[in-house]
Formats: sequence, structure tokens, C-alpha cells
Amino acid sequence: MDRLSGARGFVRPDGQPFADQVSDITEGHILNPLTIDETGTVHLAENVWTGTTNAGVVSSGNTCNTWLDNTEGTVGEQGISSGGPAAWSDLGGASSCNSYAHIYCFDVSHMKTLTITPATGRIAFVTEAAFDTSAGLSGADAQCQNEAAAQSLPNASTFLALLATSTQAPASRFTLTSSSMPYVRPDGIKIANALAIASGSALQSGIWQHADGSYVTALGGTVWTGSTLLSSAGTLATTCRDWSTLNGANVGSLGESSLVDPGWWATGGSSSCGDPWSIYCLEP
Repeated sequence: MDRLSGARGFVRPDGQPFADQVSDITEGHILNPLTIDETGTVHLAENVWTGTTNAGVVSSGNTCNTWLDNTEGTVGEQGISSGGPAAWSDLGGASSCNSYAHIYCFDVSHMKTLTITPATGRIAFVTEAAFDTSAGLSGADAQCQNEAAAQSLPNASTFLALLATSTQAPASRFTLTSSSMPYVRPDGIKIANALAIASGSALQSGIWQHADGSYVTALGGTVWTGSTLLSSAGTLATTCRDWSTLNGANVGSLGESSLVDPGWWATGGSSSCGDPWSIYCLEP
């Protein structure tokens, strides 16, 4: 990030804010993903050469020999265009330099403080504490409400977990119609309209902030979901037996809070019950 030193007030070509200061970028205070190119075209889930960690530190040995080598034997760090704090610059593994990927471009001529007008909507956040997969759906709701209340979020007692069971689709727990209020993060950035949440499609920005305002910076930001579709129930085999067990022989379906592409809800992966993953919490 040394090359950006002194610049601030970073926005995308569509005017949506990315981050204010370089220190915000390195600390993971990412407001919107860098999905927009110079023509206004949206790029979801596309790899980007960076050579750095998400903290802006050079990823040692992962810069394709300072970007002078495109042979198969050398490697470079990549991020993902639809990534937030935990994925935009570092996907956790280097890629062969004989492949193609995009690059990020930053204007360093501006030094004006970024001004953000908070969007109006219902709040959504991801839990800071891991969810106890034996606590049941009621336990998930209680965790959401307790974390919301601890930070004095409005309507704290109404928050529910966006989580599937074998008998209930996660979307059915919320009012998600075209006339419903959209969802926003605690920082006031719009996440998506209600219908985008209901369908599990791409979001405008990610649910990568905790109730206390801190951002998810752990690689991936894994969350329990329990189903591949928000409109469908899960099964006992995808919901840690309806969130009743910590037994590692059972599994649950996963999403990644660091993404705005459909992987935010369904990565196609699963994890052993009892693993320390978070859950999404939304106002109904």
C-alpha cells in the first residue's frame, strides 16, 4: 500500500465508496467491493493479481518475480473482485504466473475526506462469536439478539438468524418482498434489496460487519447457512441435524461473509459440526 500513501477518499467508477484512508484499507474497513471496471461493467468472482495480503503487506515470494515472470514455476498472490475485507486482495493461496487475471487501479491524486450518507433500511450483521451448533434455531436467534443488544442496535430483540433447518427455509423467517425495506450494515452501507437476499443472488455489498462495527478480516469469513438455497429448507445432513449437535461426524452447509457473489450464502462447501463459524443476523 506504500504506492497509495497520501491519497484518500477512494470511490468506484459508479461513485460508491471503497474506503477513505489507506489505513482503512489495510485495517479491513472495506465499504464496497471493487467489482466495477472503468467502463461501468460489473465483474463478479474474478481473480485479480495483487501480490499482497489483505493488510497491504507484500506476500513474500508471491509477486511473479516482481511481475517480470509469467512462467508456470513462479507464483503470485491473487484476490477476488467480489471480495470484501477478507478476500479482496488475498485468497489465501498463490496462483501460477502463467495464468491471466485482472489488476486493481487506484487514483492517487485525490486527498479529500470520503463523505458517506448512510442508507436507510433494516440492519444485517454477522456474529462476532462462533455459533454453538447444538444450540438450535432458538439459540441462534438468542445469539443474534444478544449481540445486537450489547451494541444498542435498534430493535435488538427482533433480530433472527438467517439459518435453515430441515423443515424451514431461511428466507421464510423474514419479510422479503419487492416492497420490503432493503438491508444495510451497521456502517450504513446498503447490502441489498430484500429480493436479492431472498434469492441468494449477488449483493451490492457484503454482510461482513459485526454488530459492534468491526469488520470481518479473518480469511473467508465462514458462516453456517444450512442450505444451498434461501428459498428451500435444508436437510438433517446439511444443518448439523437441525443444529442439535457438536459431533464432528455431522456437517453443515456454509457461506462466506467476505463475498458479494452468490458464495455469500452457498459456497458449495460444508464443515464438521462444532467448527467455530459465525451466523448471519437480520431484522425481520
